Amino acid sequence: MLRTHTLKAGLALCIAALSTSAIAQVDTHRLNGNRIDIESVDRVLVGEHVRIERFDTPNGQFDLELDRVEVLTPGARLELGTADGIVDLPRPEVVVLRGIVAGDADSIAYIAFSPYGTNGFIRQNDELISISTGPYAQGIELDAALKTAYMADLVDPDNGPVSACGYTNGDVQLEPMGLPEQAVQTTPRGGATCRIAGIAIETDYEYTERLFNGNTNASAAYVISLMGAISEIYERDVNNRLAVPYLRVWESDTDPYDANTGDPLDQVLNHWNGNMTDVDRTVTHFFTGRQNTSYGGVAYVGVLCNMEYGYGVSAHLSGSFPYPLVDHNGGNWDVVVAAHELGHNFGTGHTHSYTPPIDGCGNGDCSDPYGGTIMSYCHSCSGGLTNTVLSFHDRVKTTIVNFMDSSGCNLIGEGVSAADDIVETLQDNALDIDALGNDASQSCDPFMLDSFESTTLAGGSVELLAGQGTSGQDMFRYTPPAGYSGNDAFSYTIIGDSGSSTANVNIDVRQLRAADDRLNPIDGLSVDFYELSNPSALPDFDAMTPYMSDVVTSVDFGSTGGEFMNSGRSDEIGAVFKGYVWALIDGVYTFTTESDDGSALYIGDERVVDNDGLHGMVKRSGSIPLSAGWHALRIEFFENGGGAGVISTIAGPGMPEQNLTGLLLSHESSAQCSVADFDLDGDLDFFDVAAFIEAYNTQSDDADLNGDGELNFFDISDFVVAYETGCP
Repeated sequence: MLRTHTLKAGLALCIAALSTSAIAQVDTHRLNGNRIDIESVDRVLVGEHVRIERFDTPNGQFDLELDRVEVLTPGARLELGTADGIVDLPRPEVVVLRGIVAGDADSIAYIAFSPYGTNGFIRQNDELISISTGPYAQGIELDAALKTAYMADLVDPDNGPVSACGYTNGDVQLEPMGLPEQAVQTTPRGGATCRIAGIAIETDYEYTERLFNGNTNASAAYVISLMGAISEIYERDVNNRLAVPYLRVWESDTDPYDANTGDPLDQVLNHWNGNMTDVDRTVTHFFTGRQNTSYGGVAYVGVLCNMEYGYGVSAHLSGSFPYPLVDHNGGNWDVVVAAHELGHNFGTGHTHSYTPPIDGCGNGDCSDPYGGTIMSYCHSCSGGLTNTVLSFHDRVKTTIVNFMDSSGCNLIGEGVSAADDIVETLQDNALDIDALGNDASQSCDPFMLDSFESTTLAGGSVELLAGQGTSGQDMFRYTPPAGYSGNDAFSYTIIGDSGSSTANVNIDVRQLRAADDRLNPIDGLSVDFYELSNPSALPDFDAMTPYMSDVVTSVDFGSTGGEFMNSGRSDEIGAVFKGYVWALIDGVYTFTTESDDGSALYIGDERVVDNDGLHGMVKRSGSIPLSAGWHALRIEFFENGGGAGVISTIAGPGMPEQNLTGLLLSHESSAQCSVADFDLDGDLDFFDVAAFIEAYNTQSDDADLNGDGELNFFDISDFVVAYETGCP
């Protein structure tokens, strides 16, 4: 019987990171509004309360009652792309404070501080006041640069987007699930169900280089500020907060995206579907620094929780905006485009495509553009973005809420919701698990850990690591049963004011693959070439005869329209690379193939990378636990027509991603199929028996099959076993 631990201790600090209450006060700090900076507010912990006194504004001095909140989920996965591969990105220094003007419960106050800029706003009595240090600039004195001003004084009606959305109503490619029903009228309803959507953020090198002079800390901080701004729109209009569970920025020009040609939406879809399926998210949004796209943004429609099509792109970014979200402000393009494209993901089309149309701006009618909403094209009329109100039209709100209600996407209602976790570890290796991290991103209420199973289904153990999570949440340490490999699981329960929820932690305990024995190894890989006829997928190469063979020292052949390698062919060709790959130490190794057209990579008989089918240069990956030593490697490749190329890489413990090349590779030097194949003809027959007997009788080292320096019964036994086993 499984034992259960019940926890009586205090509240784990998880969802407090996402709390938006301006009333709840955990601890109160007092700061002078005339001497406020990142150092002073950084002392306020997530969930704590701060009173900023005598904060200067054009309307005089205000006292602000604020709570520190968080945009990133507590367990957010943050990554930095470098020339040496992907490494962890330190959690960006951003302090987000949100609340009210003291004594005015109807007001809104928001300030986000980072070492690279401060942005915020105050809204009171229909007046909007900007709080900003301006665009990013290295070396700027932020305390001196901090200014407040009426938003009406900051409007630039000529500062509008350079291009429109790339989606048009009826575009079936961008409506893979069909267009959700667009509301004909506003549906009266009470308060919409509280929901939280996890928006994974991808960027490219150009985003950081062009907008932030290569400063990845600044570019990451801006994404957090931007997503916090957009989250305000969604929470205010449809009661759906946006939390960021994944963020990646690039310090070197090594991202997988072509900055010169191609559609960024296709590129991010291909890369993420092939390599990033392990990222838990509702949708993915790609912020690109490119300015050569035909659109300002584009997204698939109605794709929440759709891992195949849940993508959108924001391009032509400015890297700054006059925070807050100000109605009729000409400089809010970054906010508008990202909120607009996410709106498509959430199930809505453009306002001019509704029946009847909400406005006529997108249909060429610019007679009344002022007051256009986020999903409108009124920014294309005279006045630009000064026409746009940063909110969704009431019918659009109804459409989005209806879609969330019916989509089947688990965006969570009121209360707490524990989300299942899937993790993996190696045989006999303990693992620390941040199971409550994704619960924080999915729950609308504060919660605490109530209980957990201390013994797993397979007989492993679970112990509590109290308060050891990145934001102070509890964690678990899982230890598998000795010698066990396979699936294991345990459950835990969280509890909040409105109830409790239980989730499962599923663990894949993986066994290290044993290293292979090599017979007569030499450097490189053997490669066989095959003539194909109009292939669309990898054929059964074992049933075919190669027309030529070669040896290569690496698998690094970029796409070319000419002859592929030294094959004598440029189209309708297949290739099979065979040999061994070296694992330096025990651990999990990740392999990739990037190919045009299809490819697959095997370790032994296990297909680790599946990159099959007709496509351009697409990169896909897979992982496998390997013991130290040599492992049988096989890479299959085919090309139908056009460019042909295949590149393969390896990464592992202490080994950043690198091409399969050099000392990492080897292959057999002959056709010997077994130690019993004494005449090296690939077959086991009488001649091999005769050759072994002769070698044994003449005391030849060739007959010392176990390598102990002696010829005896054990060598004869090894020969008999190998002979009976036969060639593979």
